[in-house]
Amino acid sequence: MFSSIVSQKEWHKNFVLAFVIMAIMLAPVLFGNRVLMGDSLDAHIPQLTFYKDAIQKGESILWNPLGGGGIPLGGSVPQIFNPFVAIGIRFFSPITTFNLALYFTLALGLFFALQFFRALGMTPSAALLSGLTYTIAELTTTNNPIFASIFLVLPAVFLLIFKVSQGLDKRQFPLYVLLGIVVVAFGWVAGLYWPMLYMLPAAL
Repeated sequence: MFSSIVSQKEWHKNFVLAFVIMAIMLAPVLFGNRVLMGDSLDAHIPQLTFYKDAIQKGESILWNPLGGGGIPLGGSVPQIFNPFVAIGIRFFSPITTFNLALYFTLALGLFFALQFFRALGMTPSAALLSGLTYTIAELTTTNNPIFASIFLVLPAVFLLIFKVSQGLDKRQFPLYVLLGIVVVAFGWVAGLYWPMLYMLPAAL
């Protein structure tokens, strides 16, 4: 079913390739107990530490009194609604959760980028070069799961819209709509609203 959605016979190869490439690029943080620069140490990791402690103690995560004058759940970073964060924080340390959420999000983003470029008719080599260019160009800003979520959503939405524009049968259309809803919802809950507001009109 999924192969019919992306309409590329090598989708499974691109899937594995994307995760291998991102594992190599993020190896220093994945295997070195480090985080990328940016807001990681002064915002994301402390907030994740609060989530971890609150969940372990059975306390509410709706209000973090330790940051400034207090931080509400909906205004906190990173969003606990990110499924990678919500699941990971229950089993791993804050730093490991942060890095795994970043890794999975960026790897999926690269996968959708590869699929989109292949859908445009690029050769596998050209699609790989374009995907790597997209990844490297954005890596300075996608150093946390919040911005990385937009990195994922952008090529996924472009891919879905492009495939719909090519024509679908009645059996495929509901599935594309469902995937679009899931992708956009992920962007809203795992990322920031203003990049989504910029991206969706551009996609249309």
